[in-house]
Amino acid sequence: AVLTMIATEGEFPWGTKREEHRFSPALVEALSEALDDVEGRPDVCALVLANEGKYWSNGMDLKFLDASEGAAVKEHSSRVNALLTRLCCFPVPTIAALAGHWCATGGMMGLALDYRVMSSDRGFFFIPGVDLGLIYAPMQVELMKAKLPLLMHREVILFNSKRWSAADLVDQGVVEAAVPAE
Repeated sequence: AVLTMIATEGEFPWGTKREEHRFSPALVEALSEALDDVEGRPDVCALVLANEGKYWSNGMDLKFLDASEGAAVKEHSSRVNALLTRLCCFPVPTIAALAGHWCATGGMMGLALDYRVMSSDRGFFFIPGVDLGLIYAPMQVELMKAKLPLLMHREVILFNSKRWSAADLVDQGVVEAAVPAE
């Protein structure tokens, strides 16, 4: 099965551009429903999560979080972490077809899948939570530690010191292959 995040133009009411595939309630719900459908189909032997446009996922929807109250933020964060956990344990092999930036929570989602194929000619990986003053949930830290080689832990989790290209990530063993986007 192939699930593609569509590069729809426009903005959500709180100002986030739809094409960035940020973790808004709409994206989390749409992905969860699509996963329900895929999981219920005995003919599916693998899941590919792809994108249209410049972003595979530009992370958490910070504008939504800023426009929300504490309880809504906590609930949304719990749903995002549940989605990441579900992807880590999905019953069929999962492949991230990364044809654009995958950063922040989007970077974690890419890591949550079993395999990653990234465009060699566009897109970067980085997780800037430390720059934003965010504290990662324990599940998020464990995900990054499990999926990133030891030499990348400090650079990605603690310092966000680099924008990682497809070639960099293939060299580190994070991405299985780098291929042209077209």
